[in-house]
Amino acid sequence: MLDPLTLLFVLAATFLFSTCILSIAWFVNKDVPGVGDWALGFLLAGVAWFFFVSRAFAPLLVSVVAGNALFFTALYFNLRGAQKMMSRPVMTAWVFAVAGIAVLGAQTYWTVVDDQFSVRIAIGSTYFLMFYALAIHAFWPRKTGETFVFAKFLIGVLALNMVKHALLLGGSIVQGGELGMLDPSLNLQIMYASGIATVMLLSLGYIALITEYLHRDLRERAERDSLTGAYNRHAFYALAEHVMKRHKRDRDHTALIMMDLDHFKRVNDTFGHAAGDEVLKRAAQIAQDNLRDKDIMVRLGGEEFAMLLPSTGLVEAEAVAERIRKAVEAEPCVCDACNSGPITITASFGLTAHPMDGAAQCKHIDDLIRHADTALYAAKRNGRNQTQVANKVAAE
Repeated sequence: MLDPLTLLFVLAATFLFSTCILSIAWFVNKDVPGVGDWALGFLLAGVAWFFFVSRAFAPLLVSVVAGNALFFTALYFNLRGAQKMMSRPVMTAWVFAVAGIAVLGAQTYWTVVDDQFSVRIAIGSTYFLMFYALAIHAFWPRKTGETFVFAKFLIGVLALNMVKHALLLGGSIVQGGELGMLDPSLNLQIMYASGIATVMLLSLGYIALITEYLHRDLRERAERDSLTGAYNRHAFYALAEHVMKRHKRDRDHTALIMMDLDHFKRVNDTFGHAAGDEVLKRAAQIAQDNLRDKDIMVRLGGEEFAMLLPSTGLVEAEAVAERIRKAVEAEPCVCDACNSGPITITASFGLTAHPMDGAAQCKHIDDLIRHADTALYAAKRNGRNQTQVANKVAAE
């Protein structure tokens, strides 16, 4: 087994090597959130470990204070990177700073006033446990659509390290003693070796997560309308085919809502196309906010959208359409770049659900679209800004 000093050098070098890899990943993919924070965090951690190593020839206070200050800052940037990557609220820096200063003060006391390495281990392990818990919380998926495979891998690595530091905390409390950071203890050697493995696994997980993020982003760009974020026709029909197959197998209700913005050409002619784009984005966002994760919205073209609602009956679908209609009317669109002031718009809706009384069998998504489109035109003819249901229109 290598001596502790060599292992500490290897640990510091591993951090810096990982910094190089993450820096390259950040330079090539600057639009990926959090990568720059991870690179900076690994850099600070690598320098921190070199300060820890310096206790072999430098004052202990310099090693402890400078090393811990840099390492606690590194933990903050690693956490911030995870929160950015997973679109979580980023922890305010001063909260982490206050906690870090308090821990650093305790570390300094147990270095200058009463040199106790085991106490410093206990304090550091407590801080690490807090960091790992926050990082796991950041990577933990909130809903099915945001699940990343390698986020789960990172959660596993962080959880194992929580166990390690919990054992270190327990051991330092039970054993105490005068053990130093460079003492040839088997426990210390195992701790440093596991630290090297952790750095390698975390950097591997970060790179894999970046790759997964880019793959997902590329797929999203291929499937989504670039202006509104709704699915494009190709992606919508592929997803709708699966919904219709499941609908036929389970004999469940499936609803489809058509939405068309009223007098949209007038918006473009009066306020300009930039304002028209903002209106489209705002209306699409309102609609999406009122849909479930499993619902599928598509921009069919221009100002016309369709929403496919699996496992939804006619009454429920009508309630959803009315909720969206009222929200669109009640929330004027503000286009700051257009100098137009708030733009009030309305929308008309047509919907259908299958199976429903009085309608022909719907074997394909186009059948649902055709029925809903008939209802939409009825809403337009009857004065706009209303919802019409296909079977009621047919009955008339």
